[in-house]
Amino acid sequence: QVQNSALMRRASAADRPGFHATFGVGRRFTDFFDLKLSAAYSKNTWQVYYGGQRMPAQYYALRLEGVLDVLRLAMRKSETLNRFGCGVLAGPEMGVMFKKDLGYSLKKHYVGLSAGIHADYHLGERLRVFLEPRFALVPYTAQNDDSTSYNCDRNYYDSLFNLNLGLEIAL
Repeated sequence: QVQNSALMRRASAADRPGFHATFGVGRRFTDFFDLKLSAAYSKNTWQVYYGGQRMPAQYYALRLEGVLDVLRLAMRKSETLNRFGCGVLAGPEMGVMFKKDLGYSLKKHYVGLSAGIHADYHLGERLRVFLEPRFALVPYTAQNDDSTSYNCDRNYYDSLFNLNLGLEIAL
């Protein structure tokens, strides 16, 4: 996982990557449409201060996503592409995030949006391997760091990019 922010763009390449894991269950309604519910955990650095002090962020999320396999939908009659699939996925995400900073720790619940691409390959009748590059938008409110502002809170958004590689097992 990588967080996209102005703070992390100034950090070194070694400070950017984080960890992401997902477990999900779903239902296939047609050859080209799935609905899945996933639980996810991720951890990354959201800020690096001078001297190399890293500030961690953790996200626990539940996602409900629809997957529309555009390749299978377009090539329904073709026998050559039955083993491959590629489509788009999108849906709401809700969760809780924890961010640690020098003077305080932040814990916020959020409702965001998750979207990505789902590419898969059939290894057998019941087994697939998939690759999912995805994007999640995590909105939250936190203290304003501007001392001249009258508002005590400000809206922020974390943009998270992650790459999932996994197995699908049809039961």
